[in-house]
Amino acid sequence: MDLRTQVRWHPPARGGGVENQNWLSPPRTNYFVDRRIDSYDTRSVASRSLSKEPAPPPLPTAAEIAILAVLWRQGASTVREVHEALGKDSGYTTTLKLMQLMFEKGLVVRNERYRSHLYEARAPKEQTQRQIAGDLLKRAFEGSARSLVLGALAAQPASGKDLAEIRSLLDEFEKTGGKK
Repeated sequence: MDLRTQVRWHPPARGGGVENQNWLSPPRTNYFVDRRIDSYDTRSVASRSLSKEPAPPPLPTAAEIAILAVLWRQGASTVREVHEALGKDSGYTTTLKLMQLMFEKGLVVRNERYRSHLYEARAPKEQTQRQIAGDLLKRAFEGSARSLVLGALAAQPASGKDLAEIRSLLDEFEKTGGKK
């Protein structure tokens, strides 16, 4: 008697349990593809890994700047303290989620030693302001510092006292060759 006639393949019975699976069914191969790698810009990752300087944090959004302003003013704070300082109509969970995202982006650091996590701004206020101004200078003013300053003064006129202080800062800036 031929072996092929003795063994017959039967489709699995309804219910699909392991006991109903035919032992002669062809093996299945499951393929898993990690699609996250497609979202990485390998050129920037490679260039950052070669440089000794850490990558600057991304530019904060308007809502993130409001949170950073509270952290710069108050220092290390809990989400509840930041939420109360913002005095917004949005809920506590919105502030919490924003701060968690800011932590993931590297805009804030989180101290997990205490029951309530304490958040602090990763970069000083001046550094973040320079980063935002530099980005604005490149994108909106084609690299012209003159146009940036004139645009700022046209949008928000400065007092005589502010203008005198700006002149003094510009004189000092010119003497030091642009270094602080």
